[in-house]
Amino acid sequence: MSKNLEILESYNNVIWDWNGTLVNDLSYAVKVVQSLLESHGLDTICEKVYKESFSIPVIDFYNRLGFKTKGQSFEEISKHFMQKYYEGFDQLQIYEEALASIKALHKNGTSQSVLSAAQENDLISWAKKFQLDSYFDFISGQSDHSAGCKVDQAHMLKAQLPQNTKGLYVGDTSNDAQVAEALGFDFAFITNGHQNLSRLDGFKVHHTITWGS
Repeated sequence: MSKNLEILESYNNVIWDWNGTLVNDLSYAVKVVQSLLESHGLDTICEKVYKESFSIPVIDFYNRLGFKTKGQSFEEISKHFMQKYYEGFDQLQIYEEALASIKALHKNGTSQSVLSAAQENDLISWAKKFQLDSYFDFISGQSDHSAGCKVDQAHMLKAQLPQNTKGLYVGDTSNDAQVAEALGFDFAFITNGHQNLSRLDGFKVHHTITWGS
């Protein structure tokens, strides 16, 4: 048994983030952001700077990069990002070890769900595309493409979960650490994702997981 699976199997309820946690989309997301920056006449960034800058709510990330995000502008940027993201979506894959872990946890009877900043209908569609929807008890996304803070979602999902469960939330950003706290779960940080571990200074991180390590 791998060390990563050993961590996951020590919990009876595992909730996953999606982008960067289950889906290997970091490099592609960087390319999409680079395209947006170029189309707005802004300085482009590399993957290293992206991981040092990315945050949820994503509007703060866009502000950091120099986009004008007041009112309609933010909606237009979000729409443009999703259009570009969809163009290459078919090339994206679930991390191989993440997929094996989901299947192993399911076989063991572990409850699994997804809580993501992605738009919920998109999230359900993606889970079906990768034939993962049957593994999840709940799929919680947002009502639009603004990729806002997920803490309110966590409170809503927590009300639907069994009490006294030993839970783990698995994600790749500091907002995910906040989600874990809101759920009353431990937090496992995925190092392959959209932020560096150094961005989580001051947040409680119980485990670090590197897919493929």
